[in-house]
Amino acid sequence: MKHDTTERRRAYIETQLLWGDGVTAQDLGEAFGIARQNAQPVLKAYRQRHPENLHYDARRKRWVKSEEFTAHHIQEDPYLFLDYQRGMALAGYFHAADDWADLPFQDADRLLRPHLDDEAMKAVLAALRQRRAVEVAYLAKKGRRQYVLSPHHLIYADNRYHVRAFCHARQAGLDYVLSRIQHAAMADEDFISESHDAEWNAVETLSFRVNPALPEDARVALRQAYRLEDGEALAKTVRKALSEYVVRRMVRPDAALNLPLWAVGEE
Repeated sequence: MKHDTTERRRAYIETQLLWGDGVTAQDLGEAFGIARQNAQPVLKAYRQRHPENLHYDARRKRWVKSEEFTAHHIQEDPYLFLDYQRGMALAGYFHAADDWADLPFQDADRLLRPHLDDEAMKAVLAALRQRRAVEVAYLAKKGRRQYVLSPHHLIYADNRYHVRAFCHARQAGLDYVLSRIQHAAMADEDFISESHDAEWNAVETLSFRVNPALPEDARVALRQAYRLEDGEALAKTVRKALSEYVVRRMVRPDAALNLPLWAVGEE
């Protein structure tokens, strides 16, 4: 997938304004590997495009966010920024470099992942990209099975990577854990698209209530963290194919309290 260079540079400027310490032409140049004199017109063009978003702080010698700032090239959600930092940190592992994220970042989840078979994964990902059917040897709970799959999405849940695929034998869309695929090769059967995966295309709204069995302080803290009024349920609209992961995560016992923080359903 190609990304427009101009758009990425504008996004960088807004990221530094909103979440960073402001921006200079030097910062922009270092981020994109261009000379400072080539970065200056980029910053000037942004200022002309969105003059209300920034002003020059002479004491700090950099452009900083104005009170009237409105993002045009990024999202202002703080979780999306943290996800971006996590993604950049993970990209740093891939590139064997430690300076991809703007902030120091460590990801504990990645330390506990099961083994992946390189060749099997390459075949499955090739089938996903090319929209082709793939035959896999899968280590299911009841033993090794052979399936012909039409993969259409990657999923990350329960600290594992899955591939969502239409199973030709079962005639249904299902999730397959990548670490359980022991062998994979392109199949001769026709690809079956995600339009046939009923649960992938259906959505449902899940409701969760703060577990009434929790101590009062824990219940109050949880409501405050999720901005819920007393008695208000937390509602999440998800693909039906993903709802099992969401429910399982929400009702998992908290390590400190030895109780689930949430219960399924409204109060």
